[in-house]
Amino acid sequence: EPPTQPPRRPAAGSGRPLAGQTIARLYVDMPEAVDPVMPRKQRAELLEYVKAGMGDSIANRFGRQAHMTVLDTLHQRIVVRNTATSTLELKMLAHGGDTAVALVRTVCTPLCHSALQLYDTRWRALPAAPVALPRSADWLDEERAARDGLHVPNLRHLLAADFVSLTFAPGGDTLLVRNHILDYLGGEDRERVRPYLKEEAIALPASTLLPAPTSPADGR
Repeated sequence: EPPTQPPRRPAAGSGRPLAGQTIARLYVDMPEAVDPVMPRKQRAELLEYVKAGMGDSIANRFGRQAHMTVLDTLHQRIVVRNTATSTLELKMLAHGGDTAVALVRTVCTPLCHSALQLYDTRWRALPAAPVALPRSADWLDEERAARDGLHVPNLRHLLAADFVSLTFAPGGDTLLVRNHILDYLGGEDRERVRPYLKEEAIALPASTLLPAPTSPADGR
């Protein structure tokens, strides 16, 4: 009989999670270059405090309090307010036969703006999301504005800047995008645009955020 072949390991370039990989483990093992505000030791201690019900805060690298506001081990999501003005959110997402990690950084100073980055489970950057995130003008109800006799291109010009925040919906893989342009506009422009801006968040399925998964042949 031919010799039994050993189990095939994931290729060196694979993002497949190791056995037992969880969002908590990913958070602790995250390189400090990705999260320089919270050293690994503080991340591990913060996680243990939350798990033990001993609190949800710890001092960050600068001696200010960081707070873990969400630890969802069922849906593999963590949200940490690293500073008074910045938030870090991690979410594990199915990526073909592998797993990807979505990282959302949000800064509010005071205008809120988020950036999305994607990684594999070894914290190697993945290509940017293939779908463009919504722009401020995407919330504009152009039909209603036109019916009211407004010049739509002028309204779109007022919405040229983009201040959107991102967060994953609790209990799911949907990314919610919220528009903060009204906080940016001056009083007259804000009141002119406000009636024609939709208030609800735009929902993006996680599947639209991820690049095409790498086939096993690509990882050889």
